[in-house]
Amino acid sequence: MYHRRILCLVGVLLLALAAKAQDLRIATFNCEFLIKSRVHIKYHLPFDMAGISEADSIQWSDPAYRDAQFNRSCENVAAKIKEIK
Repeated sequence: MYHRRILCLVGVLLLALAAKAQDLRIATFNCEFLIKSRVHIKYHLPFDMAGISEADSIQWSDPAYRDAQFNRSCENVAAKIKEIK
């Protein structure tokens, strides 16, 4: 019940914005991997990290490596968002 009200409100707000703006762009982007603990998903590794090689396990358990991959992923997403304006 509340979900419908929220969706209707969002729809009305979007229509109001569209009436005032010349161009309105709406985009969705699945970026569940933009959480440090899940960034490995972007690199096609399983969600729970089960069954990965020992080398991958060692590499991804290193906080510096995970942080570097997370930062790189954030930069890539920011560039894509900028590209689509």
